[in-house]
Amino acid sequence: VRQILKEELTAIAEKFGEAPAAAKACGFDMVMIHAGHGWLLHQFISEITNHRTDKWGGSLENRMRFIMDVCRAVKKACGKDFLISTNITVPEAQEGGWTLEDAIEACKMLEGLADIVGVYGDEIDPRHVTQFEPKMPYAEACAAIRAGIADRPNRVIIETMGGYTDPDDMESVIAEGKADLISMARAFIADPQFGKKVYEGRPDDITPCLRCNKCHRSGAHDPWIDACSVNPTWSYEHKIDRMFDAPGGVKRVGIIGGGPAGMRLAIMLTERGHKVDLYKKSGRLGGLLNCADHVWFKWPLRDYKNYLIHQTYKHGVNVHLNCAPTVDQLNREEYDYVIAAVGSAPAMPPIP
Repeated sequence: VRQILKEELTAIAEKFGEAPAAAKACGFDMVMIHAGHGWLLHQFISEITNHRTDKWGGSLENRMRFIMDVCRAVKKACGKDFLISTNITVPEAQEGGWTLEDAIEACKMLEGLADIVGVYGDEIDPRHVTQFEPKMPYAEACAAIRAGIADRPNRVIIETMGGYTDPDDMESVIAEGKADLISMARAFIADPQFGKKVYEGRPDDITPCLRCNKCHRSGAHDPWIDACSVNPTWSYEHKIDRMFDAPGGVKRVGIIGGGPAGMRLAIMLTERGHKVDLYKKSGRLGGLLNCADHVWFKWPLRDYKNYLIHQTYKHGVNVHLNCAPTVDQLNREEYDYVIAAVGSAPAMPPIP
């Protein structure tokens, strides 16, 4: 490992302009330049990782020099009307790390170069918030930064990032002036129709994101496989219609079990036009996900469970609570199909 040379820095900054220029040629209107925790640009702006003694190190102005050069290169290659979004990590947990005061001054320096500055933090998962963080983890940091640059006539737009899934939460952040924009990615993975449902006033129909991060791998040693816990069609959109035949007529289906598997199946079958009876042995839908009501950090599972219950009834599924049907009862109904979705029982180790 060695310090990047001055000539190399100049070349790298110029290279940053080439990819956005190609994107513009393809019809894109803006680019996001990543300067958050762990990325090259952040390593320049943080004193924790930048130990240079030349004009790219030391003072905040020097540490901001490289990202400013990058923004200039993009504007030069793409024009001043081509928008640039960048992001910053606030605060850094380590001593001597990036602070709110640094972020406010940095936003002032970026005026006329970057158009949007996104804010997220140095959280448990170094890339994306999990269920262990609050629902709106960086809203207050955004509010402080936005207030610190409020009197600037050409101020950058402040964007809050990290795990937003609830339209009411987003509305409150904007209405209270804590941020100008909401940034989302995982919400659109969990439900690609997120924006359409908000626009149509159907927030209850939005599939909640679990913040499980399987779309970005669950751990450093996991394979590079894209997956979503609540949207099995993710990454298959281009061929899902070829994978499954259209329904060949209305079928009557009995589902045994009212946990997440039974409810999700019932919803899908009714969407495909079938008639569904769902049997639940207890007096409450939800199955093992009902435990999420009693553990604070399982609130994403609780929200998903409540969503499934609401959608099960909304889709017209005929729900039979406190009912464990026998084989004779099911035969008398003359179902076309009966599906067992009875869930699992906890495995108790033989420890006294």
